[in-house]
Amino acid sequence: AAAGLGWMRVTPGSAATSFIYHKVTDDLDDAAGLGVRMPRPPGRRMLPTSMREIIRLWIDAGAPETGWVADTF
Repeated sequence: AAAGLGWMRVTPGSAATSFIYHKVTDDLDDAAGLGVRMPRPPGRRMLPTSMREIIRLWIDAGAPETGWVADTF
């Protein structure tokens, strides 16, 4: 379902088209086949805003495998 929307698990440089980012921000709008937000189960608290922002910055910085992303400390 995510691929049908043009999303990859992680699209380096684009949080907007990265499935994992949508999963942690809980903005899937109950779209069929996309599952529930992370972390699960739904009764659990979402990741803190600061962690969601770090994930966004990491993806938008190209999702580097090593090193440090600016503004994430």
